[in-house]
Amino acid sequence: MERQQDNVNGDEIDLRELIRSVLNTRRLVLAGVVAVGLGYFLILGLQAMATGTTTTYSKSVRFVFDGVSDGRYPGGTRFRMSDVIAEPVLMQVYEQNGLAELGVGFSEFADAVSIAPHTPRREFIVQRYRNMMNRGDLSMAEMQELEERFAEELERETQKGARITLTTNQRVVAAEGPDIDAALARKLVNDIPRVWTSYMREVRGVDRPRLELLSEQAINEQFIERMDYLIVFEYLRDKINDLRDSIDQLRVLPNAGAVRDPESNLRLVDVDTELRDTQEYMLESLMAPAVSLGLSRTPERTRQFFLIRIQDQERAMNLAMNNAELVAETLDSYSRNKGVTSPQRLSPGGQQASTTIPQFGSDFLDRLVELGTDAADVEFRQQLSQEHLEYAHQAVARESNIQRLRELVDLMGESSPNSGEPVGVMESLEQELNEGISEILNLLRTNMARVERIADGVMRLSYGSDRAFFRDITDGVEVRTTGHLKDRVSPLTFTLLILLTAIATVFAGLLRNMMRQEKP
Repeated sequence: MERQQDNVNGDEIDLRELIRSVLNTRRLVLAGVVAVGLGYFLILGLQAMATGTTTTYSKSVRFVFDGVSDGRYPGGTRFRMSDVIAEPVLMQVYEQNGLAELGVGFSEFADAVSIAPHTPRREFIVQRYRNMMNRGDLSMAEMQELEERFAEELERETQKGARITLTTNQRVVAAEGPDIDAALARKLVNDIPRVWTSYMREVRGVDRPRLELLSEQAINEQFIERMDYLIVFEYLRDKINDLRDSIDQLRVLPNAGAVRDPESNLRLVDVDTELRDTQEYMLESLMAPAVSLGLSRTPERTRQFFLIRIQDQERAMNLAMNNAELVAETLDSYSRNKGVTSPQRLSPGGQQASTTIPQFGSDFLDRLVELGTDAADVEFRQQLSQEHLEYAHQAVARESNIQRLRELVDLMGESSPNSGEPVGVMESLEQELNEGISEILNLLRTNMARVERIADGVMRLSYGSDRAFFRDITDGVEVRTTGHLKDRVSPLTFTLLILLTAIATVFAGLLRNMMRQEKP
């Protein structure tokens, strides 16, 4: 019993000795902690002095122009978010703010600018589709469709907003002082979207549809003077048709029918009527005597020209017919796969089948979802039907032109050169033809100018508004500075470092004391 008590007393004495030994290392621990702490802050301070501070100036914008959801500008040109910081845009910002005079290189400035999607609704979209996919009654096909719709919606949302960032340091902005640096950086960030809007409108014209309008430069007068009369008439006919095609391009634009030419006060329909009358009356009245009297400098060459033209028209007609047939087969195959026999399904009694659901239960909601998903199928079938009609129309137009050219060639074969008419009559006829050709050319030029002026008016009225391409999401420019000593300090890292240092110095102190006690 006494031996056990002695062991207990011995253990208590050993514990007190251990605590006393640990406390004896407090100076060593304090010195180690102070040294490591000072070293930690010294290293961070040297890093801060070597790398300096970095300031980012950010601006969030939302694109509001028509077509952004489809990745298109209002005129149909493809929209890319990188357009906002394209080289021409940044070059204008660079020059307008005189960065070259401040010693800033363009490449340095361009490298400091970045853009990234800004999608504040991302979490909402993700959560909505997550809830939809968590339903246990979805099939694999429905899950796949939801995933595709989720990807498409997220992609559209990604294109609607952007965050423009300028990362500044001593190499990017002027080093006159922090106030000047901050003011200049804010102005640069604000200028970028404004310059982008101006550049895309005024230089690229992306807010307007692409139009291929015929201009006066398309008329080759040297060709007219050198060619035979019948070939010239065919040439003029083509130019009149080309100009009427330009009018058709304008007619589909908003407000095109209301705009008048400021000089002649004519509308597009009036110009088109004048061109049609010029073709059907003036041009045909000039061609009739030239064909019947065989007025041709090189009749055989002219006849060969029209025969070759007929062959070209036949090839174009066959191509249009083949395209129409392919589109029809595609539409028929697609409709069979979708279980659709015709755009309008009829009931046995001849009435159109109703799609109205007589009740508002779960079947009604399922039908609404089905109708929504079928909208893309209907649009695709309508597009195919429209393409089929266009190709068929082209084929019919080519066939009509071929018939006209064949009749013209037959008339040329029946007529003989000059037809025995007196020389004075032929000279008078040639003079009349030349005057008529000159008059038609003048009418062509006049109407080309009219169409161009009307097109400018349509563009100003429908697409020339100052509606912005973007609007600010954040108020002003957000500024964030990193790289200061306080930003580099990690409380967790510092705490762990101090703790490990204290433990290590305690063990080192105990080891040192033990070695001293073992010495004789």
